[in-house]
Amino acid sequence: MRALPLRGIVFDFDGTLAVPALSFQEMGQAAVNAVAALMPDYPPKEEPALEWLLKVASHASRQGGEDFAAKVCRAADLAMGEVEVAAAKRGGLFPGVLPMLQKLREHGIKTGIITRNCTRAVAAAFGPEFKLLNCVLSRDDISQWKPDPAHLQAALIQMELSPEHTLMIGDDPMDILVGKKCKTRTAAVFCGHVPKEVLLACQPDFCAEDCAGLMLVLEEAGLLFG
Repeated sequence: MRALPLRGIVFDFDGTLAVPALSFQEMGQAAVNAVAALMPDYPPKEEPALEWLLKVASHASRQGGEDFAAKVCRAADLAMGEVEVAAAKRGGLFPGVLPMLQKLREHGIKTGIITRNCTRAVAAAFGPEFKLLNCVLSRDDISQWKPDPAHLQAALIQMELSPEHTLMIGDDPMDILVGKKCKTRTAAVFCGHVPKEVLLACQPDFCAEDCAGLMLVLEEAGLLFG
């Protein structure tokens, strides 16, 4: 049976469309420093920054109420955002990303991004070409981030796409996981931080070295531009 053609593609950002210049250690330390300045007895950071900030918010709320918790988390988010924006400007987009998005747009294929980065970082990398995208959902826009399926589900709703006509592309296992949870097709690209063998173990439907190569794979499969 011929596979259903794609009507939309949802991309991860950092390591998928953008050169992975972000240091997660630096970003995490920026968050810790911002929290420590307001709450010296902050909980230890033992998980990724966003998940840690949920713990920080709970701790801060017990200590000083919801307004204090919001202040602490806002300071941490701004500090992380500065690191992310600097990395996005330093790394930029992979070669060929903008022509790829333009071609998809010309053929009526919707494109979007779901990312745990802030919107400012995505905008810094894209500049005025931000308008090529039908949807961008960063951590600024939603309270449940991938690998929670709510992140991708929100994008599908905003883009008016059904899972069976959508492909989720990313460079991290969580991208493949969120696609599988939402029953989209999935694709892995090997241009990010994660080793190829780790991504292949997630059993994506498609894979390639980068998004440009992946478009060729999808065309050969009859899923694009048919």
